[in-house]
Amino acid sequence: MDLHISSVPVGALEAQMLEKLISLCSRLQKLTLCILGKMINFTICAPELQDLVVKDIMSSLSLKATGNIKTIGVDALGEDLESLQTLKLLEVPLNCNYAVPFILCLFRSSPHLQRLCINASSFEKCSGKSVQNKGNFTLPCLKYVEFAFKASVELELIKILLASCPALEVMTIVLSETFTAENKLEVAKELMQYDRASPNVEIILKP
Repeated sequence: MDLHISSVPVGALEAQMLEKLISLCSRLQKLTLCILGKMINFTICAPELQDLVVKDIMSSLSLKATGNIKTIGVDALGEDLESLQTLKLLEVPLNCNYAVPFILCLFRSSPHLQRLCINASSFEKCSGKSVQNKGNFTLPCLKYVEFAFKASVELELIKILLASCPALEVMTIVLSETFTAENKLEVAKELMQYDRASPNVEIILKP
């Protein structure tokens, strides 16, 4: 099922209606949003979604239960994410090979991002070719980052962010309750070795 929403003026109420419409499309696989006006806290919840194109200006975007997503119209986003200040990625399968390159593409399109929240899913490792897409970007406005891991810790993404965010103040890492004390110590030791663009960043590990 495909859904194309084009040239729709959107305020807070209309945004809620669009969120509801998208969530009710249980078989939605391709979504194109081309809407007019700034939106705050817009959430896309579509478990079967595979292709996403967003052409809009928004201050906050959340992707929830989108574990099957394969492609995103990053080039189409371009300047449209210039105003994005808060990004929440919920139930993200970080252990899938496409996930980190996909997230890095979002970062490159969001130069004014201030807050980032990534909640990792517990999906099994996905197959597919891994894309070698490292940092080579800067997020000069990002101050607050929160990770929540249900299984393994995606250290590569943490390493890239620490090296790319000169204004970073706090990075909170919430570990799964299944982590042993030894596991947590290993993670802490690894984090201590990473270069940091911000001299004042505080890294908080939570059980």
